[in-house]
Amino acid sequence: MATSKKVLQQQCIKLGIPFQITTEEIKFKITDLLALDLWKDLDTKGVNAGGNRKELQKRCKEAGIPVQITMQESTKGWEGKPKGILQTLFKRGFINPERMNECTVDGKNDAFGKHVTGTCLRYLMEQLSDFQNEGKHYCNIRGDKWGAR
Repeated sequence: MATSKKVLQQQCIKLGIPFQITTEEIKFKITDLLALDLWKDLDTKGVNAGGNRKELQKRCKEAGIPVQITMQESTKGWEGKPKGILQTLFKRGFINPERMNECTVDGKNDAFGKHVTGTCLRYLMEQLSDFQNEGKHYCNIRGDKWGAR
């Protein structure tokens, strides 16, 4: 499965379609505490909490109060955001990763110039029952096909 996800990601990049592979790896980073946090920690210990951030850090070190914290690194990506056409179709089994390079948003024509519907991502999305009313409703309001602008 990992290979097919990699192929899917590469094809998405090639077509300019957003795609994210969720990884299990969690990364951590060390960051300085905010001046407000340093002030609170010093105040709790009864140490003078006046001054700028550098002075607060110096007093914290002298008092044995940590000035940094280890936090889980936040990764900006597509997790928790809507999927693209290619990713949705792939997850539902409409896209064969080995023939993915044949698919485009508007589809391809065969050697005789006839449109091949199986290569059209928009056509394939129209076949999904939960997208049928949604897509057509939006198009009808705008008066164009698939919300094209």
